[in-house]
Amino acid sequence: MMSTTHTCLVAVACCLAALGYSSAAPQFAPQFAPAPQVSSYQSAPALSRTDQRDDAGQYTYTYQTVDGTVVNERGSLKQTPDGSDYVLVKDGSYGYTSPDGTPVQVTYTADENGFHPQSANIPQAPPAPSQTRF
Repeated sequence: MMSTTHTCLVAVACCLAALGYSSAAPQFAPQFAPAPQVSSYQSAPALSRTDQRDDAGQYTYTYQTVDGTVVNERGSLKQTPDGSDYVLVKDGSYGYTSPDGTPVQVTYTADENGFHPQSANIPQAPPAPSQTRF
């Protein structure tokens, strides 16, 4: 049988342990600033839109919006080199006016080798240095 003093000491020890545990618990303060809210973006209404698809999954679609955005894309099946399968190859273009007023026009292909955009607006890497030794 426990004495009242022993019971009281056990209760105090439990309270202190709980207090120590809670103060040692990690504090979950945000480490990063919250992402800014983008409130100025609004999608522009479409002026025109076409979408044609076949049973094999090939397609063509286009759309143009009131803000001048234009998108054209075609998806067609291409047989793999070993003839065992098909891949969906996409090619198309899109154009829009950037926030600073610059017209942007991009043409692209997306195939089994990746996404290949072309545009005067895409920065180009400088040429690799010559491997010639002196």
